[in-house]
Amino acid sequence: MVTETRVVNVAKTRQEQRTRTKTVYRNVQEQRSRTESYTVKVPQQRTRTESYTVKVPYTETQTYTVRVPQCSTKTVNYKVMVPECRTREESYTVMVPYTEQKTAKYMVKVPYTETKIVDYTVQVPYTETKVVDYTVQVPYTEQKTETYMVKVPYTETKTETYTVSVPYTETKIETYSVSVPYTETRTEEYTVSVPYTETETRVVTDACGCPQTICCQVQKTRCETRTRCINVCKTRCEERTREIKVCKTRCEERTREVKVCKTRCEERTRTYNVCKTRCETRQREVQVCKTRCETRQREVKVCKTRCEERTRCYTVKKCRPETRTRTVKYTVMVPECRTREVKVVNMVCETRERQVCKTRCETRQREVSYTVCVPECRTREVSYTVCKKVPEQVTETYTVCVPYCEQQTVEVQVCKNVCKEIQVPACNCCCN
Repeated sequence: MVTETRVVNVAKTRQEQRTRTKTVYRNVQEQRSRTESYTVKVPQQRTRTESYTVKVPYTETQTYTVRVPQCSTKTVNYKVMVPECRTREESYTVMVPYTEQKTAKYMVKVPYTETKIVDYTVQVPYTETKVVDYTVQVPYTEQKTETYMVKVPYTETKTETYTVSVPYTETKIETYSVSVPYTETRTEEYTVSVPYTETETRVVTDACGCPQTICCQVQKTRCETRTRCINVCKTRCEERTREIKVCKTRCEERTREVKVCKTRCEERTRTYNVCKTRCETRQREVQVCKTRCETRQREVKVCKTRCEERTRCYTVKKCRPETRTRTVKYTVMVPECRTREVKVVNMVCETRERQVCKTRCETRQREVSYTVCVPECRTREVSYTVCKKVPEQVTETYTVCVPYCEQQTVEVQVCKNVCKEIQVPACNCCCN
């Protein structure tokens, strides 16, 4: 391989600054105002009489059944498995190892080298000049007119019907229950402890140690049952009537004028610049590197093998079986009957009483205040912003890549033939 210096045409590009004019639309904001009507709900405080239920507690005696446990003892028979050790004679086989010598034949591949002439192909490079067509996108500007739709707002007055709930008051007679208290006299029995005096004879020892009999009076009490009258306060229910005022509403239809904002479509036209490109075909010369095939020869050393038969000795391990005996211990589970005392729990039913707290419902009345929202119509000024598009001419700078051709010196690896003397064996026979 030899390094050579050659001149090659290289295609490059350079940046060029260019300018163009285009139309830009800018948004301009404009403030406008309009009058609109809206409805506000004004709260009003009102009162009404409503009935509600109250739960009044009271106590009641209830009977229930309880299961009371009673413990007792009983004797139970059960079986237990008791382990017992025993011995027995058993025979087993053991593999006893021993060694043998054996002779084996095997094949070996012995390598040797041969010289062989081989044809091979080489790709020899060469250069050609070729004319190539290429396409360039050339920009140009066109003016285009388009039609667009604009929605122009306008206001209309519309009469609408709405419903108003007008309150009015009615008088209503209702029946209610009143608990009227009254007093009742009843006779009840009660027990009194009445004191009385009783004479008893006692034996007392004097200072000399002699017993003496004396009489003494002892204060005691006895129970007597007597009766008395007591006043008991009770109530009875009476039904009465009263007049109450009930607030109701009736629906009335009314009309009002409402301003409705609508839009109508208008068709307008505008002109704007459109940037387009057209294709142009140009030509340039290009250096093309190609190769052609050449067949050459060379000597190659080839490694081959031939088979040879050889022998070797090796050791083989084998095993022969032998029968032996041994004593083995094993465990047997023997059943055994035993007894034990077990506690048994029996459940006995008992009836008991308890006080249960319950409630009963009573209806009562109360005054409740609530808020009602009454609709009220009002007007206000609302400002809004409208955007208009104003065209402007703007000059902008852009960069274009322009191609050009340049010659460069390049180092290339080239394969060349080199002369070499080789000694070839010749025949020594004499020729006349």
